[in-house]
Amino acid sequence: MNIGIITFQRAFNLGAQMQMYALNEFLTGLGHNVVILDYHNPAIDDGYVTTFNVNKYKKFFHISYIKGVLSFLRDIQVFILPFNRTKSRKYLSFLHNNFRLSRRFEKKEDMPIDFDLLITGSDQVWNYALTAGRKPAYFLDNGNNTNCNIRKISYAASSEYESFRFLEEDKEYICSQLVKFDWISTREREFSIFLKEKMGFDASTVLDPTFLLSKESFIKLSKKPNISNFICVFFVEKSKPAQELAHIIAKERGLKIVNIGTPRLRASSPNQAFGPEEMLGYILYADVVISTSFHGTALSIIGRKDFYTVYEEPSMRINELLSIFGLKERLLSESSQYKKFECVKYNEDVIHNAVKCSKDLLIKNLGDNEE
Repeated sequence: MNIGIITFQRAFNLGAQMQMYALNEFLTGLGHNVVILDYHNPAIDDGYVTTFNVNKYKKFFHISYIKGVLSFLRDIQVFILPFNRTKSRKYLSFLHNNFRLSRRFEKKEDMPIDFDLLITGSDQVWNYALTAGRKPAYFLDNGNNTNCNIRKISYAASSEYESFRFLEEDKEYICSQLVKFDWISTREREFSIFLKEKMGFDASTVLDPTFLLSKESFIKLSKKPNISNFICVFFVEKSKPAQELAHIIAKERGLKIVNIGTPRLRASSPNQAFGPEEMLGYILYADVVISTSFHGTALSIIGRKDFYTVYEEPSMRINELLSIFGLKERLLSESSQYKKFECVKYNEDVIHNAVKCSKDLLIKNLGDNEE
C-alpha cells in the first residue's frame, strides 16, 4: 500500500525526527511504501535555520523593523559559527538519508494525493498556537472533494491546552474535515476527550510513534558516544531547576554532565554540534537522563533509563505519558523536590500492553486488510 505521512518533517529537533522515523520504519516494516509529504509551513520550518530565506526577513521587516533585525542577527550565527553549520548539515543529512520525500509544496492545492492512505501525525499538527492557525494540509485537506477513495487517518495527532480555544473557534472547518477521516487517534487522552465533547468525534488514544520501535532499533540507529559515566542533559528551553538538579545528581553519583544541546539548531558550544543519531546515543548510553523534553522523556522510557523530567509549567503531553506508565514521581517542577536518587522501577507488563494496544489499533485502521 502507498502511504503518505504529513508531520513536522523539517522541524530539526530530535523529537520530531525520531517520531517520524519510528512511524516510517514501522509502516515500512509491514511492507508498505511510505512517503513523507514535504509540506512547507513557515511557522515550523523558519524556526530551524538551515539556509537564508530572504522572503522570511522581508516579511519580518514589513511587520516590524526591530523584529526583522533581531531575527536576522539570531539566525546569522548558524552560518558564522562552524559547529552550528555542522549541526544543520547533520539534520539535513538525516532527513534525506532516512526518508522518501514528496515534492515540496506550500499551497494545499499542491498536496500530492496519489496514495492509498494519508496519515496526519504525529507531533502537534493540530496545535494552532504552534502551526500559526489553521493549516489545511494537517487535516489532509487539498481542497479537492473528488479524492474519495483515499483513506485518511490521524496517528497520535497532538495539541496542547493553550490551543483548545483556537480549535473551538474553528470548529465548523475542523468538523467539515474530520468527518472525512476513517479513523482519528490522538496522543493525549485529554485531547481525545476534547474532540468528543467539543467537536463530536470519537478518537482513540495511542502512544507516541517512538514507542512503535524497540530499544534495540534505536540503539542500532544511534551513534555510541566516546564517553562513559555521565548524565545526559537535554533541555528544550533553558531551565534553572533542571540545571540545578543535574549538578546535584552529578556530585552525588560522581558523574560528568553532557549537554546535548538546545533546540532550533543553535548549539551553544562546539561539543553540542550533534546530529540526531549522536543525540540519541547520548540518551541511550547515559547513566542518568535529565530532560525538559517530551521526547527526551519518551526515549528515556524506551531505553529503560534512569531519568528525571523537569517541567515548571503544566504539560498535558508529559503528564499523560508518565501517568500511562506509572512514572509521575519522575516529574519535578523544581530541584528542591529531589530528595534522594532512586532507580526507575519499570512495569514491563504495563509498557508491553500499552505498546501492543497502539500497534494493534494502527494496523487495524490502516485499511489494507479490508475485504
